[in-house]
Amino acid sequence: MGIFDSFKKQAGDLMDKAGDLGDKVKDQAGDLADKAKDQIGDLTDKAKDQAGDIADKAKDHMGNGGGDGLGDKVSDMAGQAGDKVSDMADKAGDSINDATDGRMGDQVDQGVNIAQQRMGDADEAARAEADQH
Repeated sequence: MGIFDSFKKQAGDLMDKAGDLGDKVKDQAGDLADKAKDQIGDLTDKAKDQAGDIADKAKDHMGNGGGDGLGDKVSDMAGQAGDKVSDMADKAGDSINDATDGRMGDQVDQGVNIAQQRMGDADEAARAEADQH
């Protein structure tokens, strides 16, 4: 085997290793993105539950003769909860982008945007419920 053949074999082996490493990084980035989507979904669900609980408490309170300005208070509390979840989603996205050196940036941003949109929908529903009373 000549020197050229030896070099060609070593280059081929290195390219195979680089390809394997690239696949591994891609798999890990995908796993991180999936984990982030799950965490953002969990945060969104938790925020929706909290907004629903606040609305239920407001209804109970108003049914018992209370309620002066309570709709505004509930609306404010729902907005604050939404802001916190939105901030947490941003931070989770930033952490994932840092961990993957931004390679999954578009997917992470999309997941964060979906979570924030869902939280906005839940926030609007809680505000509308509070405004009805």
